[in-house]
Amino acid sequence: MEISGFYYLEMQKKLINLLKNNNYNIVQVELPKMAQNFDKSFYKENRSLKILVDYDISFIPYLRNYHCEKKKFLKLKKYIDYRMHRFFALKTWNQFDRLVVMSEVDRRKVNDILPELSVHVIPNGVDLASFRPFPKEEGDNRLLFLGGAGHFPNVDALFYFLKEIFPEIKKRIKKFSVVVIGDCWNRYSDQLPHDASIEFTGFVKDIRQYINDSTVLITPIRIGGGTRLKIVEAMALKVPVVSTSVGCEGFSVEDGQHILLADKPDDFAIKVQEVFSNKQLYNTLTENAYKLVKENYGWDKLVLKLEDIYEYTTEERKMQKAG
Repeated sequence: MEISGFYYLEMQKKLINLLKNNNYNIVQVELPKMAQNFDKSFYKENRSLKILVDYDISFIPYLRNYHCEKKKFLKLKKYIDYRMHRFFALKTWNQFDRLVVMSEVDRRKVNDILPELSVHVIPNGVDLASFRPFPKEEGDNRLLFLGGAGHFPNVDALFYFLKEIFPEIKKRIKKFSVVVIGDCWNRYSDQLPHDASIEFTGFVKDIRQYINDSTVLITPIRIGGGTRLKIVEAMALKVPVVSTSVGCEGFSVEDGQHILLADKPDDFAIKVQEVFSNKQLYNTLTENAYKLVKENYGWDKLVLKLEDIYEYTTEERKMQKAG
């Protein structure tokens, strides 16, 4: 079984050659979909320690997409998509020595299905040396949406925002703008509103200035999985975040202290308005979130967790050989 868009024959040939001519201690694969580029001999014969990183428990977005769909035919199709991706993920997980996920929430989801599977947590993090707060210029209220149209949870999130949340914000706030950063949105140009207050930048190489110039980062995610890197990046730059509960899933955040949460369009609009109008709330959110990120989500600390997994797995393999 193959998942389209992630299998490349040329990549498989190169991997076969690399594994044949090198004796790797550890092979780490990012995403179950990328694992299909290894041939069967890798799983059956290669003695390298095999570590798989699954960023979003790859079938969870498909399950949530199914639950959000109201049209019967599309609902059936999306259920089939979910079952296919679930089958593929479970089969792939079992072929690796270790599975790494982004949060304790994700670990529980995995172990509810496969209790015996060895699952480790390394949260999404941020390079605190690069993402450092820098002076902000006073300007108009600006919302920032980060995410390309190549990832379907982002598509659902932006259309949900533009169709249901954006009109609610306009009822409450006279002057504000929305900046959308990410590639491939031109695919939906005929479906997107033509509003002077909404700017599509396309892909940008460095998002730090865009985040810093924003008043609020919005994450109106409904069908995603895993955790969102953009949230900790915004927090590291002291930009407040308004999110759905799904959008911030997996992070150790408290509503009203580190972030504002809303799962209904009018509530989301109210939370945005509160950040725009309440300087004390703005400062509370940004300072608490910045402290949280420094203590828990910096790369300098997270890399130690990855090294621990490498060392633990390597030592365990040595003991198995000795026994």
